[in-house]
Amino acid sequence: MGKQGVLALILLLTASMTTLFGGDCDQIKKELKALEKTFGEIRKKMGDKGQVDTKEKYNKLKASYNETWKKISAKKVELKKCEQKENQKYKFYLQEAVNLKKSKDYKGAIKKLELSLSEKPDYDKALNLMTEYSAKIKDMKTFNKFIGKVDKKQKSKAYYMLARSYKDSNPKTAIKYYLEAAKYGRQGKSYYWAGVLYYTKLTDYSSAISNFKKSLKYSKSGKTYELLGACYMEAKPTKKMNKKALVAEAIKYLSKGVKLGSKNNQTYHIICARLAQAYNEEGKAKSALNYAIKSLDFSPNKKYGLAHFEKGRALFKMKKYKEAKEAFLVAKDDLILSQNAQYWLKEIEKVK
Repeated sequence: MGKQGVLALILLLTASMTTLFGGDCDQIKKELKALEKTFGEIRKKMGDKGQVDTKEKYNKLKASYNETWKKISAKKVELKKCEQKENQKYKFYLQEAVNLKKSKDYKGAIKKLELSLSEKPDYDKALNLMTEYSAKIKDMKTFNKFIGKVDKKQKSKAYYMLARSYKDSNPKTAIKYYLEAAKYGRQGKSYYWAGVLYYTKLTDYSSAISNFKKSLKYSKSGKTYELLGACYMEAKPTKKMNKKALVAEAIKYLSKGVKLGSKNNQTYHIICARLAQAYNEEGKAKSALNYAIKSLDFSPNKKYGLAHFEKGRALFKMKKYKEAKEAFLVAKDDLILSQNAQYWLKEIEKVK
């Protein structure tokens, strides 16, 4: 684009802003002041009999008087509209920020929010969006500048969003911000996701268990019970809690998850499979078989590997080898369980 094109663009943008905000209010004020001065001079002349010595002169001044008064009235209306529109600049900038966010231009959106806040420093909507947009792109300088200016509810939301931004790239930092979010609100979700990251990314079962339990104080979720049970099943025994005690805790929380029922509980079949696993570890084959079958009844995938695997283990203990083999053959197609399923298939061959 040449210099003329750039100049034309600037003029166009200036014209757009002028139209949007009603022009230069200072210029309107100057024009109004000039009209009021003229009006005062006309009125002074009309009262001076030395200057208005004929009816013709008086009528001419009166016409100017009335015309100037009309202009003053119109200019006052124009000024009022201009000032009203200028007072709405902060809303205009905010809307521009929202539009830029839709196209994922968060840096541009933040600049527009800065303009909005320059017009109205206490504009809550702009302050809130500033914390959200800066969290989205991990702009910590901007985030830290504005996080102290928002209420508790927004603090929780912003820290939660910041945690989500770090969830995949830096789980430790994400956990830090989830726990910060929990100080102000969203405790159920924040503690849950902190638990998920401790479990899946850091394999810190103790911290995962602690956070899942905190989450359950605020929200009874089947998924939370399922993951809590999984943590107990996978945790290593300690002096304080041996394997038997860990399995007992797993059964305790998984049973609570089952009690939530299958309605609106998308993890119901997983909880049942986990319970089957726990009961197999405890040596209760009948209970394990019962929950493995229940898992398959509710699972959208009738070849759900874990349920078939635990079903096979229970049937093996009950010496129902033919049925156990059928279950293990299905479980063998599960990439995670394939090796274990093949082990049990070999064990079945040994006892035939």
